[in-house]
Amino acid sequence: MFHTGHGMGRGNRRIQDISEADLVRLYCDEERSANDIARRLGWSASAIYSRLAALGIARRTQWAHNTVDADVAELRRLYVEDGLSLSEIAARYGCALTTIWRRLRCAAIEIYGASVFTAKNRCAASSRRSNPI
Repeated sequence: MFHTGHGMGRGNRRIQDISEADLVRLYCDEERSANDIARRLGWSASAIYSRLAALGIARRTQWAHNTVDADVAELRRLYVEDGLSLSEIAARYGCALTTIWRRLRCAAIEIYGASVFTAKNRCAASSRRSNPI
């Protein structure tokens, strides 16, 4: 079937047929993936993403499931003022070091030793703290 760009899916279904309530519950509240939702509701993942966009629901990043329940001010205080390492903060919140690193970076908080923070030496970077320039 030729896709006309008007929200038509297989079998003359429209993405508007995907329940907003179901999407909010599954994607936002239960934090299920688009692939999981697609399997559950009998749609493709691209249809789910299209419906999310049409409803104005922002797509999660790949690492959103690792979010921490702390505001930026709290993370800034722990890292900058209290001098805790990324590993110490991650342990406190029960998440990965990279989760804390990303949260701080997204908040434009300078990460000490960020130039050495690569996939190869993440552990070393968390234990080596240098003074910012």
